[in-house]
Amino acid sequence: MNIISEELKNVILDKATGKKVQLDPLMEELLDIYFGDVNSSTVREYVTTIIAGYEPLPGKLGRDAIDPVSNKEKECKPKNWSNKKKPSNGSGCFNDYTRKRFNKDIKENLDIVSSFFIDGECVYVLEYNISAIADKLDVQIKKKCEDQGNSYVRSAAWTYSSFINHDSLKFHYLNKSLIEKNPKCMCKPFKDMLLTKSENKCK
Repeated sequence: MNIISEELKNVILDKATGKKVQLDPLMEELLDIYFGDVNSSTVREYVTTIIAGYEPLPGKLGRDAIDPVSNKEKECKPKNWSNKKKPSNGSGCFNDYTRKRFNKDIKENLDIVSSFFIDGECVYVLEYNISAIADKLDVQIKKKCEDQGNSYVRSAAWTYSSFINHDSLKFHYLNKSLIEKNPKCMCKPFKDMLLTKSENKCK
């Protein structure tokens, strides 16, 4: 996804935001495979970046996007609702997370761009600062690394409760009709707070 034509970019965005797209059946099948791939989030990450108004950064290592105005780099965390029996709780995680990485993220005042997809269609794109989840991450690093002597936290995770009331929370995109069509896509407390917060933030 480092090099992409404007035409393909528009097709991917239209498909992800629920617009009608006329495609060759094989192209449609290919996009569905990439959007739903549990082992790769490349397409979802790209869509998340563009919807948020940022520019993708190439490569799998390092930050995922950059704000063309401020030149501040961003971390993208797209999620796909692959387990249709388990409602989303707005979770995110950093794999193989260390105290050194944590300190770096805090120093850089990292912003996290979080998104959620259902069958290739985007439900939301949110953004919040590392400070929203810092306490949650710090506790896990202390327990796993400093108390138990591990080199890293395999999956340093958080849920909506860490960021939903934080001052840094921004709404880039929210598809309320898609949530209504999939009432079990997220746990009720998260859904209720997400919809309420979106109304307040958009006023």
